[in-house]
Amino acid sequence: MNGYQYERQCAKRLKSKGFYNVTVTKSSGDQGIDVIAYSGGKKYGIQCKHYASPVGNHAVQEAFAGARYYNCNVAVVMTNNTFTRSAKDLASKTNVLLWDKNKIPLGTNGFWLTKYVGMFVFIMGILALITMWKADNIKFPVLQIVEMAFLALGGLFSVFEYGNWRASFISGVAYLFAGFLNIIFIIITKNTFGYDLIFFLTIVLISFIRADYLHKKVNGFHIWRNGLRGSVNNSFRR
Repeated sequence: MNGYQYERQCAKRLKSKGFYNVTVTKSSGDQGIDVIAYSGGKKYGIQCKHYASPVGNHAVQEAFAGARYYNCNVAVVMTNNTFTRSAKDLASKTNVLLWDKNKIPLGTNGFWLTKYVGMFVFIMGILALITMWKADNIKFPVLQIVEMAFLALGGLFSVFEYGNWRASFISGVAYLFAGFLNIIFIIITKNTFGYDLIFFLTIVLISFIRADYLHKKVNGFHIWRNGLRGSVNNSFRR
């Protein structure tokens, strides 16, 4: 694996941890920062080092300078290996985070909850569609198929949300539409309302709350970037 491939791998791992707006900088003139990502309203400048030996001082210096160049809140050096003692000492004095052995200790809280809920809903929707496809005596098949399709679609967007508030919002809208179709089906068939409405309400609320949380984090960074103080905890820039 070369350096460029490792940068791409780091970006994917950051997304899986719930970081959002993850971008890989251009190879030429990257100023010591390979990946820029956001989490908790903070902008992370990350230098990725794929080394066969422990990473030394120079990488810490580059990350520190590069993070300031890109106006980042946090400077990070990430490596597949470990760090030398001198690199650790310098990092502690400059507030540069060191992530060794490809471990990312930080992430966006709540991402795994929405991901697993989405995975469960997606599988449930797909299984329901398969069952309907094989059955012959389904009432209002088009209505139920569309309902399950939107349910599966919402689960899919939730699984691959990766900290993007728009994906979480679309997931909530898909769940909401599926729940609306479920209500129509219950009214048409004159059945009684049961736990299915509680289920739809729960997954809709989870998605919209998650989308609102992510949207506020993005807005919080934009407020800080425009110069209004106190909106975001700035732990790196002074």
